[in-house]
Order: sequence, then C-alpha cells, then structure tokens
Amino acid sequence: MLSPIEGKVLDTVEREKIISSYLADISADNPVIEIPLTEGHAPNAYVSVLIVRGAAQSARDIKEPQLRLGYCELTVENQRDRLEVAIEEPAENYRPGTGVTLGGNVKTADGKPAAGAEVTLYADDEGTLAVMGYDTPDSDGFFLRSATSAKVESMYDPENCALSASRKFISRN
Repeated sequence: MLSPIEGKVLDTVEREKIISSYLADISADNPVIEIPLTEGHAPNAYVSVLIVRGAAQSARDIKEPQLRLGYCELTVENQRDRLEVAIEEPAENYRPGTGVTLGGNVKTADGKPAAGAEVTLYADDEGTLAVMGYDTPDSDGFFLRSATSAKVESMYDPENCALSASRKFISRN
C-alpha cells in the first residue's frame, strides 16, 4: 500500500477477530507496508491501516495532527484444502432407468490420494436443468464466503476536540 502521509502506522489483519497487528513508521523514502499472508488467512482477510502524524510533524501552516484510515479485503486462495475429483464414466449418454457404475479418484493439492475422502454425486437430466435456467452452484463461493465481525471505531472528532496547552485532547462539549 502506498501512504498518503508520513507517520506512525498501526496495521491490523482481521477476520472474525484481529489476527495480527503491526506497528511501524512510514515515510516518503519508504511508503510501502508489507503484510505477510499465509494459507491460514484463506479465504480472505481484512486489512486496516491507521496512519497518525503528530502536529509537530505537520507541514501545514496551522499545525494539527493528521489521521488517515484505510480498510480493504484481500482474497487469499487456499490451494492446500482444494481437492481434485476425477470421475471415470464408461459412456457419455445413458437412457432413463439404466443403472450406471462409475469409478473415480480424489487427490489432494500435492497429487496424493485423499485418504478417507467422501464424494456425493447427483445426476439429473441436463435438458431439464437448461429449461429451468439452473446454474451449477459454486460450493467454494458458498462455504468460503467473505465475512468479518471485527469492528473498527474511532473517537477522533476534529469538530468537537481542541488541543489544550498541555497537549492533551479535551472535549468542547
């Protein structure tokens, strides 16, 4: 990520909770934050980046602290849990009511047989499904859909805060 300002950075990687957090400095010489992601972050992770620059470092005529907050979702592909299913069918077409014996195998992402794998197979008339406008569901999209319950809140309100002589924020209310 490129930074709009220089300052202190608090970066969090989240999903159901905050998974990890990092504290660093960001500058014009080094405007990039590297976020390590692993397969453990799959199917997605949310990244928040909070950049704070104090009033003393402000380039503005009227010195005041600056704050920037960015939030995005990163999709992380999980190859480790993906299975390759191959079905061996003796013929391409079958008549209604005809019994069919199928064979096949299931392999893990590294090409080894998936021990104890269970496969559910359903068969239907392709013509009937086409007339109904049926689309084959995306099981990965359903079971690995994005979700976060981590909440980001801010108490910073420039309209209701003033900087006291002791350099602490005080409320105008």
